[in-house]
This record gives sequence, C-alpha cells and structure tokens, in this order.
Amino acid sequence: MPRPRLPVPPGTTYGHLTVIREAEPRARGWGAMERVMLVRCGCGEVREVYLKNLRSGQTVSCGHYGRGHLWRGTKSTTTDAA
Repeated sequence: MPRPRLPVPPGTTYGHLTVIREAEPRARGWGAMERVMLVRCGCGEVREVYLKNLRSGQTVSCGHYGRGHLWRGTKSTTTDAA
C-alpha cells in the first residue's frame, strides 16, 4: 500500500526557498517517480527541486548562497589577487 501524499501548501519555506506550487513528477535515474516543487529563492531565482531534497535540508537555496554571500554567519574566505 503506498504512503499517503502529504500536501505542501504554497508559501511553505525550506531555508531560503519558498514553495510556489507542485510541478509535474520526474523520473529519477532508477525509474522511481519523485515529487518536484517549483520554488522561489530569497534572491528571486525560480527553480524546480525535488521535494525529498527540500524536506531533508539537502537543498536550501538556488545556489547563490554559497557564491560569495554570507554562509552561517561567516564571510567568504576568497580574496582578490592583486
């Protein structure tokens, strides 16, 4: 018996991502169908991400957060080479 699908209402937030709506399910590499959410990041980027990755905390932003932005309260360690 399959597990019941838990609803994910629009506006639900996972890290910097806010759910807009549920997208069409996608087949993973091994053929299993996975639920996909259309989300908006805090920076404004809109992406589709697997619900499983949102709920587990594996995906918390569109990727902008690790590129020169503050991460867990510390500044980026990259410096300009002169």
